[in-house]
Amino acid sequence: MNALLFDRDGAASKLAAEGSLALGVGETELAAKKYFEAGALLEKGLVEARKPADLHLLRFLAATQYYRGGHYSKAEKLSKRIESRYLPRDMDPTWQRFQKDLRFRAAPGYVERMRLRLGMLSTKGEPRAILDHLKEHPYLYKQDVLAFLRGSLCEELGHWKAAAAFYAAAIQNAQDGSDYVLMTVGRVLCMPSEGRLEEAWEFISRLRDKRPNSVTNLVASITCFHRASKLAGVDRLAMHRQQIKLFEEGWATFKLLPEDRKKSEDLRWIVSIGFSTANMALMRLGDDRRAGELIEEEIEFDPNDPGPLSARGMLNYPSERALADFRKAIELPHPGYVPFVYLAREAFLRKKDLAEAERLTNEALSRQPGPAIQARLFSWLAMIRHCRGADRVEVELLFDRGLQIDPRNRQVWEAYKEFTDALKAENSDSRQSWEAEFHEEFDEPSNPIWKASEESLSFRKNRRRDQLLAGAP
Repeated sequence: MNALLFDRDGAASKLAAEGSLALGVGETELAAKKYFEAGALLEKGLVEARKPADLHLLRFLAATQYYRGGHYSKAEKLSKRIESRYLPRDMDPTWQRFQKDLRFRAAPGYVERMRLRLGMLSTKGEPRAILDHLKEHPYLYKQDVLAFLRGSLCEELGHWKAAAAFYAAAIQNAQDGSDYVLMTVGRVLCMPSEGRLEEAWEFISRLRDKRPNSVTNLVASITCFHRASKLAGVDRLAMHRQQIKLFEEGWATFKLLPEDRKKSEDLRWIVSIGFSTANMALMRLGDDRRAGELIEEEIEFDPNDPGPLSARGMLNYPSERALADFRKAIELPHPGYVPFVYLAREAFLRKKDLAEAERLTNEALSRQPGPAIQARLFSWLAMIRHCRGADRVEVELLFDRGLQIDPRNRQVWEAYKEFTDALKAENSDSRQSWEAEFHEEFDEPSNPIWKASEESLSFRKNRRRDQLLAGAP
C-alpha cells in the first residue's frame, strides 16, 4: 500500500506546498508552521497503517516535513522509530543523506556553529557563500533578521531587485524612520555620483513601491533629482515634478513621526538632502514662489543649516540680501561649495578683487563638489590666474586638471577657447570676455553631508550585519 494514500484529501500535500511557497519568499515563520502542520497530519495517519512498509514510509514522510520546517529535534525523534529495512530500496541513498544532515542540525550547538561559520565567511568577504548557506539553513535567524541579512548581501553583490525585495520584508514591521529602515537606504544615496544612477533608481523605486514611508519617499526624491539632471527639456521638467511629489509625500510623513524619531541625525541628514534637491528642482521648474516657501520651511526645520541660506541666496541673487545669506552660510558648519562660488563671482565681477576671487574659488574646491563642478572651478582658477598675469603653462595646467576630471565639460572647453582667443588678440580684456562664464549657474545642490551620511549608514549596516550573523538580538 502506498503511504501517500493516507493523504487522500490532499490536505498534507496542500500544507507542504504552502510551506514551500512561504519558504521561497522568505516567510520562514509561516513555512515552519505549515510544514509542522503537514508533518502532524501525516503522523496522525499512522494509526491507519497496517503494513510495516506503509508505517515506516509514512514516518519518513512526516519526518521530512518536520525537517523542512526547521523542527529538527522532532524530526530526529520520529526518525529514530524508522526501520530502514522497510523502506523501498531505491530510497536508501535519500535516507542515508537525510539521517546524516538531520543529525548535524539536531545536534546541540548547531545554530551557534553555523553562525560562527557565517561570521568567518563575512570576515573573508564572501557574501555569495553566506547567501548559499542561508538558503540551505533558513531557520538560523528570525524572519526579519534573515531578510535584512539577505538584503544586505544582495546589495553588496549588486543584485538590486532582490535586495529591495528582501529589505522590504525586513522592514515590514519596523517603525518608519528607525535605524533599521535607514540602514536599508544608506548605500543608494551616493550611487549616482559613482555612475550607478539607474541601479540606484531600480533599487529605491522598488523598495518605495513596497514600503512607502518618509525614508523611502525622500531617498526616491533625491534619486529622482539626479535622473532629472541627466535629461533635458520637457523630460527633465516631468521628472522634477515627480521628484517634488515624492519629496512632498516624504516630508509630510516625516512631520507625523514621533518626536524622538525626528531627532535622528541620519534621518535629518536625509531630510536636509531632500530639501536641497527639491529647492534646486523648483528653481529649474521656474516655481520661485514655492521654492521660497520651501526654503523658509527648511530654515525652520534647521536654523543652523547653511543649505537653505545658500538656496535663498541663489533665489535672490544678485541682491544684498543674497550676499548676506551667503556670508552667513560660510560661517556655519559644512557650508558646501555654493556660497563660496557666489561670493567668488561677486569678487571677480563687481569688486574686481582677483585675489579674493581666487581664495574663495579654492575654498569652494576644498568642499569637494561633484566632478562637473570641480572641473568648472579649475577653469575659474585658470581664468583668474590668467587675469593676474600667470604664464600660459600655469594657466593651461589648471585647464588640464579640470578636463581630466570632466573631459566633456562644455563650460570648461568654452572657457579654454576664450583663453586661447585672448592670447591671439591684442589688448584683450580677459576679465570682460569671461564674465559670461562667471554668470552661468551651477546646476548641482550644495550639500557636503551626502558622503558622510552614506558612510555612516553603510558602516553601521555592515557592523549590524556582523552582529546579527553572530546571533545578536
